This record gives sequence, structure tokens and C-alpha cells, in this order.
Amino acid sequence: ALGAVGTYLTNTSPFVNGNIYLPALSIRDLPGMFMDDLAYYILPFYVGAIVGQLEKSTVHVIKVCTAAGLIYSLFLLFEVRMSPNLHRWVYGYNPHVDFSQTIRWGGYRPQVFFYHGLIASFFLMITTLNGAIAYRRGLRIPNPLGKLFLPYMMVVLVLCKSTGTILYSIVAIPLVL
Repeated sequence: ALGAVGTYLTNTSPFVNGNIYLPALSIRDLPGMFMDDLAYYILPFYVGAIVGQLEKSTVHVIKVCTAAGLIYSLFLLFEVRMSPNLHRWVYGYNPHVDFSQTIRWGGYRPQVFFYHGLIASFFLMITTLNGAIAYRRGLRIPNPLGKLFLPYMMVVLVLCKSTGTILYSIVAIPLVL
């Protein structure tokens, strides 16, 4: 709530750049900003706290997230090779205005239905960490790769070309294992 108030107080003048005009924030924008904070920050932590209290639920979330990451990795590999256009082909527009954000390290950074490639690579990192947790706990996750799951996911993560998530994974996976 304080962050929304601070945003409101520091954005009291309109933004004008050529033909682009964005009006200043008004007091009427505060309820929407509060709801955004609730939906994006408070609610996920609350749901996580409820789910995390039950061992069976936690195991189920780990299994589902790992399986989702494995399926999602196929779409990521497609976009690494063919360019990040699945969103445009399915929905008719690119989610991020600046397509140059998808070009990294001499290739493409996939975004597969996410707003930005950084978010997609962060999702893949989370699913990779869930796979490491499952391996450490001896959970049986239906995946065709078996023990090659973690190396495969790390290769796909490197192909996502997001330095931050690669570094986070290099530090976090050994800690989990």
C-alpha cells in the first residue's frame, strides 16, 4: 500500500513524448494499484503459505511444476530456433513492444506466451529448481529423461540467454542438491 501511495505521489505530472501522452496519476488510480499489489504480491504468497503447510500439496506442486517446465521447454527450444513469434502467431500481436529485446548472444531469447523472455527464463529456472528438489527428495516425477532431466533443463536455460537466471541456477541447484 505504501508503494502504491509513493508511486502516486511521485507521478503527478503527465508524460509527453511526441504523439505519446500519458496523464498524471490521480487519486482514482490508487484502488487499481492496490489491487495490482494484492494480485501480484500478496495473494501468491498467501496461497503458497496455505499450500506449503501440507506435505502432500507441496509434493503435488513440485511434480506439476516440474512436468510443466519439461513440456514448456519444447516450446522454448522451438522459439530459440525459429524466433519468438508463437505469441504473435496465436494471438496476433507481440506482447513486448521492442522486438530487439529478444535478440541476445547472436540468437533469439524465447518468450513463449510470456510478456518478456526474462520472465520465461525465470519460469524455467523455477521448474529446474523444482526438479532438483524432486531429485533430492526422491520423488517420482513422470518424465522421459530420467536422470538427464537436470542437465537437459540447464542446457535449455542457457539457450534462453538470460544471464541472471543462469547465475541463480548455478548457485541454487548445488545448494538444493
